[in-house]
Amino acid sequence: VIGWIIDAGTKLDEANVPEGGRWLVIPPWIGAFIKQSDLKGANVTGDSVSPLRNGLLGQIDRFTVYTSNNLALTGVAASGTYHCMAGTNHFISFASQFVRTDTLRLQNSFGDALRGLKVYGYKATKPEAGVYMPATKS
Repeated sequence: VIGWIIDAGTKLDEANVPEGGRWLVIPPWIGAFIKQSDLKGANVTGDSVSPLRNGLLGQIDRFTVYTSNNLALTGVAASGTYHCMAGTNHFISFASQFVRTDTLRLQNSFGDALRGLKVYGYKATKPEAGVYMPATKS
């Protein structure tokens, strides 16, 4: 797992992506592999507390590591491929805005309600600042 993360960092280095602000999103089962590796000791990571004590993975090879259950999955959870991502904040942008709001009177109780139309979108603004990292559970 550590070599897989280092390979992602190498791809970003080869694309001349800045080292600051790098992030990595992985499923929890990969996070468990990291917690069971040699990085579980605070003396190895240089942190004040071991990842086993606080549950935080911290940084690996300049990446701030996040775990998420919301990664896209192809196939079934037991043997499918998870679509992991790594990159920087320059890789993708997200915008949202309320374009219309209305107030209305509630029918079954006293008071008013507010409803609105919210639009959102995203775009890969600098595709070379991101890495796709498929992960298959075996």
